[in-house]
Amino acid sequence: MWKYPTDKLVINSKKIHVWKIDLSASYLLVRFYLTILNKEEKKISQIRFIKDKRRFIISRGILKLILSKYLLIDPKQINFEYTAHGKPKLADSINSMEIEFNISHSEELIVYAITCQDPIGVDIEYIQPLLNVEKIAKRFFSTQEFKKLKYLNNSEKNLEFLKLWTGKEAYLKATGEGISQGLDKVQITTNHTTKIIGAPYFNYLPWKIISFVTQSNYLISIATLDKERKIYYWKV
Repeated sequence: MWKYPTDKLVINSKKIHVWKIDLSASYLLVRFYLTILNKEEKKISQIRFIKDKRRFIISRGILKLILSKYLLIDPKQINFEYTAHGKPKLADSINSMEIEFNISHSEELIVYAITCQDPIGVDIEYIQPLLNVEKIAKRFFSTQEFKKLKYLNNSEKNLEFLKLWTGKEAYLKATGEGISQGLDKVQITTNHTTKIIGAPYFNYLPWKIISFVTQSNYLISIATLDKERKIYYWKV
């Protein structure tokens, strides 16, 4: 499923590229990534904990390298702007391809989702037994979502909860609103296809959620407009 990228990377509105990066294999390259983060020095200095600082340097450094492959420019020329809710995006001055991207991380894995023209969001969670699933679901899920969850056995309940949770987060990240705007406002159906059936943002457009479990036991959910797109899975 996951392959090393080809020499020539092509992205357009009919493709989604999903990238995964193992943090533990990237720590030795922190100094190198710092050399291309010439415009992020202030942000790096504001990160308090060493572990979080390293993760930011690695994730942002690799993101710049990936985006530079699509844009065919030096990674040092990659410049980001931020939405009102803090979502990073490519500066308009270098984004003639209208590239859209999103990032998520859990434990030792970072994942990026990239496409063109349409918003995209991604969320990743490591699958492990969760406490108080029903209590959390009752607060943040719709009545229909909660009912479906309630009658599942523990292992099924755990996975379904994570599918719904990551799907909601991915959607809110795609819209740029962020999870502070309310997981409870987003309703997902997972009967046959996973789709957004109720949401406060971009509700006039059809959305879908693509969820899958990796061999290393991570659940990844991608939120995108409901269009036909081919997905490519790359690893670094």
